[in-house]
Amino acid sequence: MASETHIRQATPQDTEAVASILNEAARRLEQTGMPLWRESELTPANIAADVRAGLFFLLEYSGDAAGTVKFQLDDPI
Repeated sequence: MASETHIRQATPQDTEAVASILNEAARRLEQTGMPLWRESELTPANIAADVRAGLFFLLEYSGDAAGTVKFQLDDPI
């Protein structure tokens, strides 16, 4: 049976999955000495508004969340 990859816009129900993926990436970057985010920035509560605004997309592999990307045109910080 072939596995299927699908990219879709994340929904509010996906907030936990998006946060989990981002936290895993943050841990890996921290381990390599290239920290990018503070842990507090990646909580579901802190990313929920951006998920609701449609900024995050979720990659699913065989129905499981496997990656995420955030599209934004500017960064006010």
